[in-house]
Amino acid sequence: MSTTFDVIPGTRVDVTTGELLRAAETSIHAYFDEFDITARISLSARLIADDNTREFGDHDVLAWSHPRDYLWITIDGLRGGTDVYCSPIERSDWDEEGRHPLYDFLECPAYRSEYDAILEGAVILNRRWYLRRSAGQPAAINLAYGLIASSLAELTGGLIMSNDSAWDYAIFPLPGAEFAKVYLRPGSAKGDNTRDWSNRCIEWMREELKDS
Repeated sequence: MSTTFDVIPGTRVDVTTGELLRAAETSIHAYFDEFDITARISLSARLIADDNTREFGDHDVLAWSHPRDYLWITIDGLRGGTDVYCSPIERSDWDEEGRHPLYDFLECPAYRSEYDAILEGAVILNRRWYLRRSAGQPAAINLAYGLIASSLAELTGGLIMSNDSAWDYAIFPLPGAEFAKVYLRPGSAKGDNTRDWSNRCIEWMREELKDS
């Protein structure tokens, strides 16, 4: 089983790997400070393409040509990671129904008319990303993939959402900075499952990162 976060840009797509990783590290450390976790982490990225792997440097832009290729982001010294996919926005899937190509964002329960301009920008920019977390990951990866996604949404002036139980569906879509304030925080959870999951992840992180 896996869960995902989808991100669409509103204003730019030329974000570099270095921008994203440094912004996400800052967001992760702010979360650690909030919950008295003293660890400090570093993120690294590799592009997995056609069974080949190469380091993705700080100046590499978050774009690659094949939709099956992905960026594998890890926490240094910790097993596991999150895979990041990017693709164009496919209009053809929705054209026959006469629906917007980003209908999955439009149908979210917390969609607001002020997001219309972001969706229009995303279609023009023709880019979307999604971040996937497989089951059985360390708790720090559970935190990281959500905050990497929120950082990407913030850097691109975009929106984040998930419709596969990565977090409470009722709050989506959200701008990146707003999502970073609520993700994996027990006091912000809308349901018992996400509240319990948040509490468990905090305790797991304290244990798995105690020597970091």
